[in-house]
Amino acid sequence: MQFLWRCQILNKGGSCPKRYRHVGRNCFNCKSYFEEKLQCRPEVILTTEEEEEFWESYRDFEDWLNSNRNRQVEFSGEVSSVKPHFQKLVSSRENSFRLLGFLLGLKEGFIGRTRLDNHLYVNISLRFQERHRFTVGDKLEGVAILTEDRGRLILARPRRIEFDLRSGGEVLTPQQALVASRTGKELSSQPEECVSCRWGVLVDKVEKERIRLTKRRTLFCLRGVANPEECPFLLASKLESSGCILPEKIESKILTHIS
Repeated sequence: MQFLWRCQILNKGGSCPKRYRHVGRNCFNCKSYFEEKLQCRPEVILTTEEEEEFWESYRDFEDWLNSNRNRQVEFSGEVSSVKPHFQKLVSSRENSFRLLGFLLGLKEGFIGRTRLDNHLYVNISLRFQERHRFTVGDKLEGVAILTEDRGRLILARPRRIEFDLRSGGEVLTPQQALVASRTGKELSSQPEECVSCRWGVLVDKVEKERIRLTKRRTLFCLRGVANPEECPFLLASKLESSGCILPEKIESKILTHIS
C-alpha cells in the first residue's frame, strides 16, 4: 500500500501560492493537498506446476544466499550501468541529500561459478571510481563482500579488480554526480521507462519520525526532468528504436536543448 501526495492546484497546471513546485511535507495543512491511496494485491498467474517450480527455485536461491551472505566472494561480469549512489535523510531535524559513491550494475554476472539471471550491483566509493574510471561495457572481475539490501544483491568493498575488456566509453565522474545531485529532480512515482533509463537513479530514502525509521527508494532524474511525459530522453529512445533519426543526432540535439 502506498500513499501518493497530490495537489489540486498543481494537477490543474496552476501555480502554488507559496511558490512550491512539488508536493512535500510543508503542504499537509494546505486545503489543496490530498492523498491518493494505491493498494497493490498480488495475483498468482502461474499454473500449479510452474508455481511449484518457482518455489523450489526460490528455496534453492535462499539456501545459496544464506551460505554466501556477508562473505568474501569472487565475481565477474559486464558493466551495464554506472550510476551515483544517493541517500536522502528526512526528519524533523534534518533534511539532507548525500552522494555516497557509485553503484555499478553488472549483467551476465557471476559469483564464483554461479551465474545470476538478475542484476548484480557493486558498491564503490568516489575515490574508487576516480581511480578505475568504470564505464558501461567494461568487463571485469574481482573479489568483494556479498550483501543483500531489500531485494538487491550488492557487492561491497571490492578489491583486486582486473579488466578483461575496457569499452572506452564516457566516464561519469564524482564532480558530474555532485552537480546532478543539485540540478536533478525527485519523482513522485517510478515509471518503468525511467527506472531503466540511463539518467534514472533509485535513491535510498530514510525517514525518521520519533522512534520510527522507514526505508524506501525513490526515483531521481539526473537530467532534472520532473514529468516523464515531457522527457526528451524518452522521446529519443523511442525515435532511436523506430529508426527515425540517427542516435548521434538525437543525443546532440537533446543535450543542446537541455543545456
